[in-house]
Amino acid sequence: MKKKDQNGLSNQKPVKDEFSSSTKKEYSSKHKEKAVEDPDLSHHALIEKLDTYSKTNIEENVDDYFAFQRMKDKYMDEIKQKDADRIKGAVHYAQGQRAGLPQADYDTLKQGHELQDQNLRNNVVREAGEYYKKNNNLNKIYNQESQKTNEPDQSKDKGLDIEK
Repeated sequence: MKKKDQNGLSNQKPVKDEFSSSTKKEYSSKHKEKAVEDPDLSHHALIEKLDTYSKTNIEENVDDYFAFQRMKDKYMDEIKQKDADRIKGAVHYAQGQRAGLPQADYDTLKQGHELQDQNLRNNVVREAGEYYKKNNNLNKIYNQESQKTNEPDQSKDKGLDIEK
């Protein structure tokens, strides 16, 4: 007896839907990727992005500059700490190899470190992007400028009271 497939028929092959557009799926996946920021930035690209964020609109809000610089400093401190820990780990790894202890392959450990670094960079980019969108939104700037133009000019009526 033949094994039945999902539809209960053993000899029926799945039918390809000729009317569905594969380009529609490709189109949506391409635009979906563009909507998300580049998730895999290098160390230098992340530093450059944080510097660019911090220099945006610095004349009007200096607090944003310092916020992004704090994010950058925090990231740099974490990377330095991880590098120091990894150097110690490499020494212990070498000592363990000389002693003949069973250990994981060094390339595997190195890939794990790279993955941890990339996850840290992704988190920093996500945090910086959210802060930027929250505080430097173009709608927010537009609304502030439109409120300024809609306010009546009170400098004309300054001390000029004709009836007195």
